[in-house]
Amino acid sequence: MKVVDKALYNDNSTATNQTLIYGENTNVYGSTMTDRKPLAYGRITITDLTNIGKLSAYLTSSQPLMVVYDPNSANEYMPNWKTNNLVITPVVFFNNDQITLTSEFLEIKWKRKAGSGEITDLITGENVVNGSLVVTDNMLSNIEEGILTYSCSIKYVDTLSDSSLQTQTQMTYSLVKNAPELVDCSILGDTTFKYDSTGKLVSAGSITLTANLTNTKIVAWQYKNAKGEFVDYPQEITSDPVETTEESTSDVIADSPTETPIAATVSNILIVKATDDVFVDDIVTIKAVTEDPSVYDTHQIIKLRDGQQGAAGEGAVNVVLGNSSEIIPCSTSGTVVESKDIIIPFDCYKGINRVAGTASVGTLPSGVTVKTNTNATTTTSGTLVLAVAKGATLSFAESGDITITFTTSGVTSTHKFSWTKRIQAASGESAILLQIMVADNSSTVILNDGNNVILKAQLSSGTSVITSGITYQWSKFTGSAYENISNATGSQITVTPAMVDSVASFKCTATYNNKSYTAFYSVTDKTDPIEIRCFSTLGEQIINGSGVGAIYALVLRNGEELDAIKTTSFGAAYPSSPTSGTFFYKLDSTKKSVSLMKYNGTSWVEAVASEQPKAVYSWYRRDASGNELDKTKPYATGKAIYLDSTVVNRKINFTCKCEIN
Repeated sequence: MKVVDKALYNDNSTATNQTLIYGENTNVYGSTMTDRKPLAYGRITITDLTNIGKLSAYLTSSQPLMVVYDPNSANEYMPNWKTNNLVITPVVFFNNDQITLTSEFLEIKWKRKAGSGEITDLITGENVVNGSLVVTDNMLSNIEEGILTYSCSIKYVDTLSDSSLQTQTQMTYSLVKNAPELVDCSILGDTTFKYDSTGKLVSAGSITLTANLTNTKIVAWQYKNAKGEFVDYPQEITSDPVETTEESTSDVIADSPTETPIAATVSNILIVKATDDVFVDDIVTIKAVTEDPSVYDTHQIIKLRDGQQGAAGEGAVNVVLGNSSEIIPCSTSGTVVESKDIIIPFDCYKGINRVAGTASVGTLPSGVTVKTNTNATTTTSGTLVLAVAKGATLSFAESGDITITFTTSGVTSTHKFSWTKRIQAASGESAILLQIMVADNSSTVILNDGNNVILKAQLSSGTSVITSGITYQWSKFTGSAYENISNATGSQITVTPAMVDSVASFKCTATYNNKSYTAFYSVTDKTDPIEIRCFSTLGEQIINGSGVGAIYALVLRNGEELDAIKTTSFGAAYPSSPTSGTFFYKLDSTKKSVSLMKYNGTSWVEAVASEQPKAVYSWYRRDASGNELDKTKPYATGKAIYLDSTVVNRKINFTCKCEIN
């Protein structure tokens, strides 16, 4: 999979602040915006496949993965493994052929893991019968965490190649005790006001937001002010939900703004006008607050202006998400209480004009699937719907994010959709919640590299803010994982322009009472992005170790190539019948090198310095497990590097760091 990362900046000034720049643990110093060099990253993963054979397996279960304990029911456990035994059966394939579980060449071993404990042998009530695991007791009843994982290790001997292949698969069961009523809140509504190049509003003058509520009610509509605080929205609130029509909306717009205190009973509809004094840097974040402080939703509205920022030229390409985060109700064991759909509308713009766009989703949490994925068009919004299954574990962490990659007008951008478990608190306890917000007097976005954004983490227990006994660690998403930021161990972090490439995702981990909580926040830099695209002349898979080729990088800004590549012609032998001035990348399998050559009319010679790439390209590797292989220096340098099967051990992720002079 090719991954495109956009530009950052390397600040070579000599001020005293230390800033971690996106990438391979690169530290630079400086806080002024002088003498800046664009710094961009690109990635590509190469896999080496063989035809020896592939062993694969999955498990089937005779019972659901979630067991509900109801003390008020005669049959306390549903399902009851005592009366309806749990049977887990492995299904094993060698290439495309299913293997019978009683085959003499197949060996199956079962283990168990209770909660977060060690992996152990099976216990009484757990028996292996012809390769399947049969459980005859309610094993979850004695596990405090309410989670039980069965792992199946499979070994198969291929008699033709005399090769031994192994694989492993597992299945996890969870227990829900006294499952609470589902309580949920989500906001639906448009996300943009559009202005033309003269500053005239060309879209509707108001946006109607509707809070969809389940077993709760709205107590306040709030917005985030310039200090980063949520305060009551200056909107007249009615005691009953309002049915809006075209006529009634027009009447509301014509009325002068009226600020009244939030009433005890609040409508689930809020009308946001373009003229409301709630926008900070053309962005407002609206929050629907319910009677349960841990149940809320936020919604962002942006004013899109055509040609008001940046250099003259074509309008900037933007992707606007109608929903960037979700709180998912979970039981005390951390599993989803009820199935739900997460709706993520998105709009693609070039300037203020809608353009077509697509969305693709990265790795999803356990139990989450893509239900529908509708492309955006020039007239309609796109919609990505994620289905969250009841009883899904999501992750052992209490929050996380999902990478969504949008492609529109030839530009690819990556956004982070964050999710948080709302864990049912134990009896007599308050739920603990970590949130990230913009600190007082800080801007919410970076405008033309001219300001910083200060993020503040806040840990709360119920309605009380926790101020002591907490340790913090901030990290930043670097394209493959979140990496800790050096010395970022306080409740606040200052995000500088050098740390943000269009959109940068940050994570804060707070540890309190020996338990960790995480929250996520994205910071936007409204500048023209630079992107790196990495390509392989052998494709992204090497079959049976064959082929000699190269990996090379292209540098693009708004579709225009920077430090343009002289040729995309690669080979071990020179082309026949070249013309004078032809360029060619020569591959040397002995030296494992790539050289840019030029035909001078009579012979091939190495390209002179003025014809070589001007940017500095450094390549780093990660193995199949994500471990860094080049920690002290780059694996290779140059716009193009050599590739064959000896370079790839199963699977290698290559990262290109490009510093543009």
